[in-house]
Amino acid sequence: MGIRSEAAVHRLDYENDNLQYEYVIGADYTFANSLFLLTEYYHSDLGSPADKTVFDDYLVYFAGERKSLNQNYLFALAMYPLGDLLDVSIFGIANLDDKSAVIAPQLIYRIFQDVELSILGSWFVGDSTDEFGFQEYGARVRLRAYF
Repeated sequence: MGIRSEAAVHRLDYENDNLQYEYVIGADYTFANSLFLLTEYYHSDLGSPADKTVFDDYLVYFAGERKSLNQNYLFALAMYPLGDLLDVSIFGIANLDDKSAVIAPQLIYRIFQDVELSILGSWFVGDSTDEFGFQEYGARVRLRAYF
């Protein structure tokens, strides 16, 4: 079992002592049958409260200037190997502020040593104005080579 946390403190204006905090708390466990579970909670004072999110907040978020649109998130992952060549997993990210979420099952097949094919599906839950509610479904097929 693993437990971990990280924290960051930001002072955006050096003329006052108004500090902004970010932290993540997580735990994981691998069962004897190789089932791996991971969960993490993330909070950021830099994110916008859900009821005060405006267009500029999306621009700052998409530009990569902050790690999250809103302030509170929950992440969960379950992964299980189906033999030596195939892994099946499902993960979810929930925005606890606007009550939107994404749930994504995935298959990873190792074709050769250091080459894998993954297929990911995504199901989005939320209103069209929420972070994860702007679309209903998504998919990705990826071929990855490590060298």
